[in-house]
Amino acid sequence: MMSKREELKMWENTFSSLKRTVQMNNQWEELDKIKLNFLLDLLPPSGRTIEVGCGSARLSSYLAKFGYETFALDCSKEAIRVARSNYRFLRGDGDFIRGDAQQLPFRDKCFDVVMSTGLIEHFHDPSPVIKEMIRILKSPGLFYSDIVPKKFSLTNFARMILSPIGFVYKKISAKQEIGNLFVAKMKKKGISHQCQNAGLMDVHVVSDWVVPILHFPKGKAWLRVDRAYARLLRMTSKFWVILRGTKLGDWFGFLYYVYGRKDAPC
Repeated sequence: MMSKREELKMWENTFSSLKRTVQMNNQWEELDKIKLNFLLDLLPPSGRTIEVGCGSARLSSYLAKFGYETFALDCSKEAIRVARSNYRFLRGDGDFIRGDAQQLPFRDKCFDVVMSTGLIEHFHDPSPVIKEMIRILKSPGLFYSDIVPKKFSLTNFARMILSPIGFVYKKISAKQEIGNLFVAKMKKKGISHQCQNAGLMDVHVVSDWVVPILHFPKGKAWLRVDRAYARLLRMTSKFWVILRGTKLGDWFGFLYYVYGRKDAPC
Protein backbone atom coordinates (compact mmCIF):
# COMPACT_ATOMS: atom_id res chain seq x y z
CA MET A 1 0.00 0.00 0.00
CA MET A 2 1.32 3.44 -0.91
CA SER A 3 1.93 6.05 1.76
CA LYS A 4 0.10 9.40 1.73
CA ARG A 5 3.36 11.09 0.80
CA GLU A 6 3.79 8.84 -2.25
CA GLU A 7 0.19 9.37 -3.36
CA LEU A 8 0.54 13.13 -3.02
CA LYS A 9 3.71 13.05 -5.12
CA MET A 10 1.78 11.20 -7.85
CA TRP A 11 -0.93 13.86 -7.81
CA GLU A 12 1.68 16.62 -8.05
CA ASN A 13 3.43 14.92 -10.99
CA THR A 14 0.10 14.38 -12.76
CA PHE A 15 -0.83 18.06 -12.78
CA SER A 16 2.63 19.65 -12.92
CA SER A 17 2.80 19.74 -16.74
CA LEU A 18 -0.77 20.93 -17.27
CA LYS A 19 -1.87 24.50 -17.85
CA ARG A 20 -5.59 23.74 -17.72
CA THR A 21 -7.95 20.87 -18.53
CA VAL A 22 -11.02 22.75 -19.72
CA GLN A 23 -11.11 22.91 -23.52
CA MET A 24 -13.77 23.86 -26.01
CA ASN A 25 -15.20 21.61 -28.72
CA ASN A 26 -13.52 18.43 -27.52
CA GLN A 27 -14.87 15.13 -26.21
CA TRP A 28 -14.39 16.05 -22.54
CA GLU A 29 -16.54 19.14 -22.97
CA GLU A 30 -19.31 16.97 -24.42
CA LEU A 31 -19.03 14.43 -21.60
CA ASP A 32 -18.99 17.24 -19.03
CA LYS A 33 -22.20 18.60 -20.58
CA ILE A 34 -23.85 15.19 -20.11
CA LYS A 35 -22.77 15.19 -16.46
CA LEU A 36 -23.85 18.80 -15.92
CA ASN A 37 -27.29 18.25 -17.41
CA PHE A 38 -27.75 15.34 -15.01
CA LEU A 39 -26.51 17.29 -12.01
CA LEU A 40 -28.41 20.51 -12.69
CA ASP A 41 -31.69 18.65 -12.27
CA LEU A 42 -30.61 17.75 -8.72
CA LEU A 43 -29.07 21.02 -7.58
CA PRO A 44 -30.86 23.73 -5.59
CA PRO A 45 -31.37 26.97 -7.55
CA SER A 46 -28.49 28.63 -5.65
CA GLY A 47 -26.14 28.05 -2.75
CA ARG A 48 -22.63 27.10 -1.65
CA THR A 49 -20.96 24.10 -3.27
CA ILE A 50 -17.67 22.41 -2.52
CA GLU A 51 -15.77 19.89 -4.63
CA VAL A 52 -13.65 17.69 -2.37
CA GLY A 53 -10.48 16.30 -3.96
CA CYS A 54 -11.23 18.65 -6.82
CA GLY A 55 -8.26 17.86 -9.07
CA SER A 56 -8.68 20.29 -11.97
CA ALA A 57 -12.12 21.32 -10.63
CA ARG A 58 -13.80 21.27 -14.02
CA LEU A 59 -17.20 20.56 -12.50
CA SER A 60 -16.97 23.44 -10.02
CA SER A 61 -15.66 25.84 -12.64
CA TYR A 62 -18.75 25.17 -14.74
CA LEU A 63 -21.07 25.56 -11.74
CA ALA A 64 -19.47 28.93 -10.99
CA LYS A 65 -20.73 30.07 -14.39
CA PHE A 66 -24.26 29.14 -13.28
CA GLY A 67 -23.99 31.49 -10.31
CA TYR A 68 -23.16 29.07 -7.49
CA GLU A 69 -20.71 30.09 -4.76
CA THR A 70 -18.10 27.41 -5.37
CA PHE A 71 -15.24 26.08 -3.27
CA ALA A 72 -12.55 23.68 -4.52
CA LEU A 73 -10.37 21.63 -2.15
CA ASP A 74 -7.42 19.39 -2.92
CA CYS A 75 -4.27 18.21 -1.15
CA SER A 76 -2.16 18.97 -4.23
CA LYS A 77 -0.86 22.49 -4.86
CA GLU A 78 -0.46 21.62 -8.56
CA ALA A 79 -4.10 20.54 -8.78
CA ILE A 80 -5.15 23.85 -7.19
CA ARG A 81 -3.01 25.70 -9.74
CA VAL A 82 -4.73 23.92 -12.65
CA ALA A 83 -8.13 24.49 -11.02
CA ARG A 84 -7.45 28.23 -10.83
CA SER A 85 -6.42 28.19 -14.50
CA ASN A 86 -9.69 26.48 -15.49
CA TYR A 87 -11.66 29.11 -13.59
CA ARG A 88 -9.76 31.92 -15.29
CA PHE A 89 -10.36 30.36 -18.69
CA LEU A 90 -14.12 30.21 -18.04
CA ARG A 91 -14.06 33.60 -16.28
CA GLY A 92 -15.60 32.20 -13.12
CA ASP A 93 -15.04 32.99 -9.45
CA GLY A 94 -14.27 30.48 -6.72
CA ASP A 95 -12.41 29.79 -3.49
CA PHE A 96 -9.47 27.36 -3.46
CA ILE A 97 -8.27 25.49 -0.39
CA ARG A 98 -5.49 22.98 0.17
CA GLY A 99 -6.66 20.35 2.60
CA ASP A 100 -7.16 16.70 3.48
CA ALA A 101 -10.40 15.05 2.36
CA GLN A 102 -10.37 12.96 5.53
CA GLN A 103 -10.13 16.03 7.78
CA LEU A 104 -12.00 18.83 6.04
CA PRO A 105 -11.19 22.30 7.44
CA PHE A 106 -14.83 23.41 7.72
CA ARG A 107 -17.42 23.55 10.44
CA ASP A 108 -20.46 21.27 10.43
CA LYS A 109 -23.36 21.94 8.04
CA CYS A 110 -21.92 24.85 6.05
CA PHE A 111 -22.49 23.76 2.41
CA ASP A 112 -25.66 23.25 0.39
CA VAL A 113 -23.94 20.82 -1.98
CA VAL A 114 -20.90 18.61 -1.33
CA MET A 115 -19.36 16.90 -4.36
CA SER A 116 -16.43 14.81 -5.50
CA THR A 117 -15.35 13.59 -8.93
CA GLY A 118 -13.10 10.57 -9.31
CA LEU A 119 -12.04 10.63 -5.65
CA ILE A 120 -13.84 7.96 -3.61
CA GLU A 121 -12.46 5.00 -5.54
CA HIS A 122 -8.87 5.88 -4.59
CA PHE A 123 -9.36 4.96 -0.92
CA HIS A 124 -9.15 1.43 0.47
CA ASP A 125 -11.77 2.57 2.99
CA PRO A 126 -13.69 5.60 1.68
CA SER A 127 -16.00 5.75 4.73
CA PRO A 128 -14.03 8.51 6.56
CA VAL A 129 -14.09 10.70 3.44
CA ILE A 130 -17.82 10.17 2.85
CA LYS A 131 -18.57 10.89 6.53
CA GLU A 132 -16.52 14.09 6.42
CA MET A 133 -18.33 15.22 3.27
CA ILE A 134 -21.67 14.57 4.94
CA ARG A 135 -20.55 16.33 8.14
CA ILE A 136 -20.09 19.66 6.36
CA LEU A 137 -23.33 19.25 4.38
CA LYS A 138 -26.39 21.19 5.46
CA SER A 139 -29.58 19.38 6.35
CA PRO A 140 -31.23 19.15 3.90
CA GLY A 141 -28.45 19.16 1.35
CA LEU A 142 -27.23 17.30 -1.73
CA PHE A 143 -24.34 14.83 -1.74
CA TYR A 144 -23.02 14.08 -5.22
CA SER A 145 -20.05 12.00 -6.33
CA ASP A 146 -19.05 10.41 -9.58
CA ILE A 147 -17.05 7.28 -8.94
CA VAL A 148 -14.79 5.58 -11.49
CA PRO A 149 -14.21 2.10 -10.04
CA LYS A 150 -11.98 -0.66 -11.33
CA LYS A 151 -14.46 -2.47 -13.57
CA PHE A 152 -15.14 -3.55 -17.13
CA SER A 153 -16.23 -0.74 -19.43
CA LEU A 154 -16.13 0.02 -23.13
CA THR A 155 -13.41 2.57 -22.41
CA ASN A 156 -11.22 0.09 -20.55
CA PHE A 157 -11.94 -2.57 -23.18
CA ALA A 158 -10.76 -0.20 -25.93
CA ARG A 159 -7.57 0.48 -23.99
CA MET A 160 -6.98 -3.24 -23.50
CA ILE A 161 -7.43 -3.91 -27.23
CA LEU A 162 -5.09 -1.10 -28.16
CA SER A 163 -2.42 -1.85 -25.55
CA PRO A 164 -0.54 -4.49 -27.65
CA ILE A 165 0.21 -1.78 -30.18
CA GLY A 166 2.69 -0.52 -27.60
CA PHE A 167 4.56 2.61 -28.60
CA VAL A 168 1.95 3.69 -31.14
CA TYR A 169 -0.84 3.38 -28.59
CA LYS A 170 1.12 5.37 -26.03
CA LYS A 171 1.53 8.14 -28.58
CA ILE A 172 -2.15 8.06 -29.46
CA SER A 173 -3.39 7.87 -25.91
CA ALA A 174 -1.23 10.62 -24.37
CA LYS A 175 -3.39 10.28 -21.29
CA GLN A 176 -2.67 11.72 -17.89
CA GLU A 177 -2.37 8.57 -15.81
CA ILE A 178 -1.95 8.82 -12.05
CA GLY A 179 0.81 6.25 -11.78
CA ASN A 180 -0.16 3.18 -9.81
CA LEU A 181 -2.61 4.96 -7.53
CA PHE A 182 -5.03 2.54 -5.94
CA VAL A 183 -8.42 2.12 -7.65
CA ALA A 184 -11.05 0.07 -5.82
CA LYS A 185 -13.42 -2.46 -7.31
CA MET A 186 -16.75 -0.96 -6.26
CA LYS A 187 -20.23 -2.26 -7.04
CA LYS A 188 -23.52 -0.40 -6.92
CA LYS A 189 -24.86 -2.13 -3.80
CA GLY A 190 -21.62 -1.64 -1.91
CA ILE A 191 -21.49 2.07 -2.79
CA SER A 192 -25.11 2.53 -1.73
CA HIS A 193 -24.55 0.76 1.60
CA GLN A 194 -21.46 2.83 2.39
CA CYS A 195 -23.34 6.07 1.75
CA GLN A 196 -26.32 4.97 3.82
CA ASN A 197 -24.09 3.87 6.69
CA ALA A 198 -22.47 7.31 6.61
CA GLY A 199 -25.86 8.99 7.07
CA LEU A 200 -27.20 9.66 3.59
CA MET A 201 -30.84 9.10 2.75
CA ASP A 202 -32.52 8.32 -0.58
CA VAL A 203 -29.23 7.16 -2.12
CA HIS A 204 -29.07 6.55 -5.88
CA VAL A 205 -26.21 4.95 -7.86
CA VAL A 206 -26.58 5.46 -11.61
CA SER A 207 -24.21 4.14 -14.29
CA ASP A 208 -23.21 6.40 -17.20
CA TRP A 209 -20.59 7.21 -19.83
CA VAL A 210 -20.99 4.01 -21.85
CA VAL A 211 -19.39 5.84 -24.77
CA PRO A 212 -15.68 4.95 -25.17
CA ILE A 213 -13.42 7.75 -23.99
CA LEU A 214 -10.52 8.18 -26.40
CA HIS A 215 -7.27 10.03 -25.79
CA PHE A 216 -5.27 11.90 -28.39
CA PRO A 217 -1.78 13.45 -28.29
CA LYS A 218 -1.12 17.15 -28.50
CA GLY A 219 -0.86 18.83 -31.87
CA LYS A 220 -3.09 20.61 -34.36
CA ALA A 221 -3.78 17.50 -36.43
CA TRP A 222 -4.86 15.46 -33.41
CA LEU A 223 -6.87 18.41 -32.11
CA ARG A 224 -8.95 18.21 -35.30
CA VAL A 225 -9.45 14.47 -34.70
CA ASP A 226 -10.50 15.15 -31.12
CA ARG A 227 -13.01 17.78 -32.23
CA ALA A 228 -14.38 15.47 -34.91
CA TYR A 229 -14.92 12.82 -32.25
CA ALA A 230 -16.59 15.46 -30.07
CA ARG A 231 -19.00 16.26 -32.91
CA LEU A 232 -19.79 12.55 -33.19
CA LEU A 233 -20.53 12.43 -29.46
CA ARG A 234 -22.76 15.49 -29.78
CA MET A 235 -24.71 13.89 -32.63
CA THR A 236 -25.15 10.60 -30.78
CA SER A 237 -25.49 11.92 -27.20
CA LYS A 238 -29.19 11.04 -26.95
CA PHE A 239 -28.33 7.40 -27.57
CA TRP A 240 -25.68 7.32 -24.86
CA VAL A 241 -27.96 9.07 -22.36
CA ILE A 242 -30.71 6.49 -23.01
CA LEU A 243 -28.29 3.80 -21.77
CA ARG A 244 -27.78 5.62 -18.45
CA GLY A 245 -28.77 3.44 -15.51
CA THR A 246 -29.73 0.45 -17.66
CA LYS A 247 -28.25 -3.03 -17.47
CA LEU A 248 -26.10 -2.17 -20.49
CA GLY A 249 -25.03 0.98 -18.68
CA ASP A 250 -24.08 -1.07 -15.62
CA TRP A 251 -22.02 -3.46 -17.74
CA PHE A 252 -20.33 -1.04 -20.11
CA GLY A 253 -20.41 2.32 -18.30
CA PHE A 254 -17.20 4.02 -17.22
CA LEU A 255 -18.51 5.62 -14.01
CA TYR A 256 -21.35 5.89 -11.52
CA TYR A 257 -23.23 9.01 -10.48
CA VAL A 258 -23.94 8.74 -6.76
CA TYR A 259 -26.28 11.13 -5.01
CA GLY A 260 -28.34 11.35 -1.86
CA ARG A 261 -29.86 13.76 0.62
CA LYS A 262 -29.03 14.72 4.15
CA ASP A 263 -32.62 15.09 5.27
CA ALA A 264 -31.94 14.60 8.97
CA PRO A 265 -29.00 15.14 11.31
CA CYS A 266 -26.52 12.25 11.25
